[in-house]
Amino acid sequence: MMQSAAQKSRGVANDTGGIAHVFNPADAPLEPSVQRPAESRFGADFSTLPVHGGSLILQRQLADPDPSDPWPEKTEAAGIRAEMPLYLQWRGTHPAGFELSKDEKETAEKATGTKAPEKAAPAAGLEPKFVLHDTDASMTVKHFQDKAGKKGPQGAGWVAGVPNPAIEPKKDPQLDPVVTRDFYEAKRPTTTGFEKGEDIISEPKREAMSQAVWTASAASVRESALDAALADTGLSDKDAKEIKTATKAFLDKGGTPKVDGVKSTVAWTSVEICKRVAAEGAETIADPDPKKHKKAVETLDASCKDDKFAKWIASRGRIGERVNVEIAEVGDGKPLPNPPYGA
Repeated sequence: MMQSAAQKSRGVANDTGGIAHVFNPADAPLEPSVQRPAESRFGADFSTLPVHGGSLILQRQLADPDPSDPWPEKTEAAGIRAEMPLYLQWRGTHPAGFELSKDEKETAEKATGTKAPEKAAPAAGLEPKFVLHDTDASMTVKHFQDKAGKKGPQGAGWVAGVPNPAIEPKKDPQLDPVVTRDFYEAKRPTTTGFEKGEDIISEPKREAMSQAVWTASAASVRESALDAALADTGLSDKDAKEIKTATKAFLDKGGTPKVDGVKSTVAWTSVEICKRVAAEGAETIADPDPKKHKKAVETLDASCKDDKFAKWIASRGRIGERVNVEIAEVGDGKPLPNPPYGA
C-alpha cells in the first residue's frame, strides 16, 4: 500500500547543532537493549534510537492505517494528540533544528531581561554559531568576573565563562556561568585566529596596512572614521576618549598599546576609512596637502583595493555570527597565556 507523507518514518535533528541527520528504521534498527514502548492503538510508537555521541533521539514510526477505518485522518490526528506530551518532553531536550516556541521565547526574555528580535533568523548557511573553548589554564570564576561589563573593544570576546568545580572553593562554590557581555555583538574583541581573519591576512600585515590608510587620509576623515568605529558600543565618554587617544598614538607611531581595546579599534577604523574610499573615491578621502595628496591617493587605492585586505574587510561579519563560551579546565600551573584559548 502506498504510504502518505505523514505515514512515512520521520527523522529528527540530533542535538549537536549541525545539519539534521535522519534515521530510517531499515538503516538503523533498534539495539536489543533498547526497550520499545507498547504500540498504540493507532499503529504508532515512539522509539529510542542511538545517535552520535551515545545520545538518544525519539523517532515516530507510523504503520499503515486500518483499511476498515472510515476516518483515518481523524484517527491519526487523535493519535498525534495522545502522543503529544511525550513528544513535547523529547522536544524540550532536543531543540536543534526547531524554531523557539512562544513559551520558550517568553522564558528567554524573562531570564535575559531582553526582548526577542523582530527580524527573522538568518538565511540557511548564515546561522549564528556557538563556539566552545576549553581553556589552556586554570581560569576561575574571578577571571570570568573580571571581564564582565566590558563594552565594545574592551575585555574579552567571549560572552560567558563556565566554572570548573575542580578549581573552585569546596565550600559554597560559584558554579553558574558568568555572562560577560551581550550575545552576537558585531563590535567586540576577536577570540580566535579565524575571527581575526588570519586565514586571509596576517595580523602584522593588516596592522601595517591600517596604519598606511590612516596616514594617507585627511584629518577630518580620520576623526569621523574613529568616531564611527566606536559608535554604538556602549562605551562611557571617559573610556571612549581614552581609547581614541591611544588608538591615534598607535596608528601614528606604532608600538605596544597599553590601553585595553586599541587593537580592535584600529581594525574597525581602517574598515571605516576603506568604506569611504569605496563610496567616495580616494581623491576625496586622501590628505589634501598638495605635497602629500598624490601619494596618499595611491596608498588608499592600493591598500583598500588590495585583494587580501579587501577580503579581510568583507570577513568582519564573522564576529557578529558567533557566540564564544569559555569552559574552564584544570591547567598545568603555568601562567595564563594571552588569549587563554584552547580552540
